[in-house]
Amino acid sequence: MWLLVASPLLLAGCGSGGGGGSSAAVAPPPVSVRNIAVSPNPSGTTIQFEIMSPDNHDVSLDLEFSEDRGLTYHAASVGGTTEGVSAEATGSTHALVWYPQPDLETLDQADLRLRIVPTDAVTGDVGSSAASEVFLLGDNGPPVAHSVTPPPGTHGGEITIDYTVSDPNGDVVGLRLEYSVGGTTWHNGTATDGEDGWSAVTTETTPTQRSVVWDSQADLPGVVSNDVFVRLTPIDVVDGTPATSAAMSVHLVAPTFERLTVGEIPSTMNGSTSYTDSQGDLVEHVLSTPADDIQLSVAYGTLPTGSAIDVSSLAITANRQLGDVAPGENLASLFAPDADGGAWVIPGSHASGLGLISFHASIRDTYGNISNELELTLRIVPASGGIRPFDVSDAWWLDFESDMFSTSYSGGAVVSITTSANPNGVADFLEDLEILGLRTVSPTDASASANTNLRIRNWVLTETKGRLDELYGREFDGSGSGFHPHLSFSLSSGDTQSSIRIGGDDLGAGFTLGRAQFDYRNASGNNNRSVGLGVFTTNMIQFYVNSSFSFRNRFDPLIPGRGTPAGEDAIDHYVLSESFDRLNPSNTSEQNERYDDIASAIDALARSTAVVLAHEIGHSIGLCANNPPPLGLFGGTTTPTFAGPYTTPYHFDSPGNNIMAAALSFSTSLISTSTGYRFNELNEAYLREWIALEQ
Repeated sequence: MWLLVASPLLLAGCGSGGGGGSSAAVAPPPVSVRNIAVSPNPSGTTIQFEIMSPDNHDVSLDLEFSEDRGLTYHAASVGGTTEGVSAEATGSTHALVWYPQPDLETLDQADLRLRIVPTDAVTGDVGSSAASEVFLLGDNGPPVAHSVTPPPGTHGGEITIDYTVSDPNGDVVGLRLEYSVGGTTWHNGTATDGEDGWSAVTTETTPTQRSVVWDSQADLPGVVSNDVFVRLTPIDVVDGTPATSAAMSVHLVAPTFERLTVGEIPSTMNGSTSYTDSQGDLVEHVLSTPADDIQLSVAYGTLPTGSAIDVSSLAITANRQLGDVAPGENLASLFAPDADGGAWVIPGSHASGLGLISFHASIRDTYGNISNELELTLRIVPASGGIRPFDVSDAWWLDFESDMFSTSYSGGAVVSITTSANPNGVADFLEDLEILGLRTVSPTDASASANTNLRIRNWVLTETKGRLDELYGREFDGSGSGFHPHLSFSLSSGDTQSSIRIGGDDLGAGFTLGRAQFDYRNASGNNNRSVGLGVFTTNMIQFYVNSSFSFRNRFDPLIPGRGTPAGEDAIDHYVLSESFDRLNPSNTSEQNERYDDIASAIDALARSTAVVLAHEIGHSIGLCANNPPPLGLFGGTTTPTFAGPYTTPYHFDSPGNNIMAAALSFSTSLISTSTGYRFNELNEAYLREWIALEQ
């Protein structure tokens, strides 16, 4: 239902609209080891440690050694008690001895570590192990970095850097990576496990080439510079000799991943972000969708100073099997991506099972910078007829012939309109046309002979239906499947399941523009043709005819007392004939201007009426069900920051000119571009059956 208040037309809906939790016992942590301290000695290395046992169970211990800084571990020759070791919840201190000589071929090593693995002696559960720091036995010569060679050209993201390193003992060494812009102030950098890694690098006694991957984007986000240096320091138990690169070029402006969603539903509405309710509590929601025939879309872009997108780097994964695509396998090719984004309508061959499924997506630019990662979680539900709003045909009769009121008016500078709820044998919509000068009871003889009244009436009806079809995704002539092929509109009553009247007033006080039944999930056909239901164009005219500049600009050339009604001008029979061609150069300027005045008024009436029709029909097919998804479509949900002031029960005022907000501006209804009235992305997804409402 739409109400007119002040300048915009306000709306109020008709209809109906409604947690719990559970807790589970949390298992206590397993036995664990902490606070390891090593006293190196080639004859017997002592290792002290603390054991924690939440249940005060005894434990057994396994001692392991590593001679490659922890890459691999082996069973150690051990002295001390390893079975039936007492442990307490608050911790108990113990010691073991490692005898390295049986385990090591060479004692002179600076890449050794010891690890203790505890096992609960009662339950048999392996607990949390702990390892020592790297330590030295015997003599040691520090490692040396001899050179650092960055790749040529400009790079971003994760950059592979070559270097040469040696160690007198051939130890496995660690690597410290530092970076500097300008070469004076140095900062610890982020090395990754790519290439030869950084925590355990195999060396030889002579210089050997290795590679490390620097996550430059993590360390210098947004930086563009030709003066960046990298310094590498090899480490065993002490720092070795570092080496520094020449200046390198980086371009670290990351691309942006803007959308991973169903259709084009924004993250505020698709469950990716939560909102706070009136009590200050966090409200989380999730979209319910069928298993297939839903559209997923992605969109990405670059900042003004960023680099071009590398479409081949697009990564989209799911955490569940989709047809023959395994969890974690890249789905990107299915989206047919281009430089801006892509979309995939999931076919039955790739349907997942019921329940929650999560998607992740990211992309890189041509320099290798990676975007932010987006996540989308959906709940897959059965696509049964009961849950689908258009499981059967729903063709709507647009009834312009209804006669429920008698209307009289006085034209002139101030138009007054009086109605009574009594039929008078004239369709209410025809009386509305007369007020606007789009119909006359006093046509010229030539206009009467040409039946210009009928010509204009048919033009208005065709134009209104065409604009309504466009609002629901069809072509102006009604072709195409629109948002859903089962939803269509007709100017005749034959073979229709639902109906709505157009024309006349409202019985209530105020300026109500329309009212319709609310039908959750479009469970049945709807008859909106009673005196209290329909689209009340008389009320719209009463509200705007004397006060709106936009309204008067369109209709004043025709309104009685302000202009000349269509059919009363001497040339109307000609400009309203089907043979008149507005682009014919032989037309007079007077003929073209008269035609334009009539066409402009018809266009305005058709567009504004179509917007109200789209809104009221929307109510009768389930828009906007109260509550957030999956129960509703945010109808009456006023607390989110993205909810505008015209959010009321069964209406939601999302950003942009949303048809299902509780307000209508006549001037906005005339906008023919995408900035005009439209269904928001969530409502469109519902109409396309890409999302489902749960009971």
